[in-house]
Amino acid sequence: MLASFRCQCQHLILTKIISNHLKMKFKFIISFQFLLQAITNNNSVTVPQSQSLNFGVYKCRNTSNFTSIAYQTSLQTALNSLPGNVAYHGGFYRSTVGNSSNTPVNALALCHGDIGPEACEECVKISIPSLRRNCRNQKEAAAWYTNCIVRYSDREMIGVLDSWTFDELSNTATVSNNGDFDNALNNLTIRLQVQIAAGDSFRKLAVGSVTYGSELFTIYGIIQCTPDLSKDQCSKCLYGIITELTLEKKMNH
Repeated sequence: MLASFRCQCQHLILTKIISNHLKMKFKFIISFQFLLQAITNNNSVTVPQSQSLNFGVYKCRNTSNFTSIAYQTSLQTALNSLPGNVAYHGGFYRSTVGNSSNTPVNALALCHGDIGPEACEECVKISIPSLRRNCRNQKEAAAWYTNCIVRYSDREMIGVLDSWTFDELSNTATVSNNGDFDNALNNLTIRLQVQIAAGDSFRKLAVGSVTYGSELFTIYGIIQCTPDLSKDQCSKCLYGIITELTLEKKMNH
């Protein structure tokens, strides 16, 4: 059995299920600064490349649009600076172009914590033109991909938790042994919370696994916050998402 889902308190929950044993429907929460990925499987399952999560999800903030060439130029400059720099700086990079007299553009990119610099750069590079096509004139937008996220705004984003980046993505994912799965996932997330609290300003990443059920299925979890968040902000973001996941799962039992 294999299932995966991801989110990011500036990030997303995407889901991909490959199993005949899954029995429970899930509804997941999207956010943008926190990444949670869980995979449950047995040792005999492999994931075909064609079924990987290699597509983008976009969110455009419609409260403010831009029309000036100056803002468009600053936006493109900020976005163009991300791919090479995010790979060079360990998977997280932020850029600001402009000043107080010329509305600044803030942009950032975060890559999945377990990919290399080349894959990181490629993911960010691919996401930028797609984000611009999907959010043509908005001053704020975000793109979630399998291995990375990109966000830009005319507002300050660094060290800020923003409820706008939370959303909901439904799917038909189901899991057998609901109680065992829920208990195992809860135990795993508690352990990961402790790990990520020990992160520093360079990287906030936690990885772990737990088994459940008589067939000894395994859940692998990855939690990642953007490094600019404080430990308290990261924990708060994670707690909020796990709470929402728990409520949604109870509603679908």
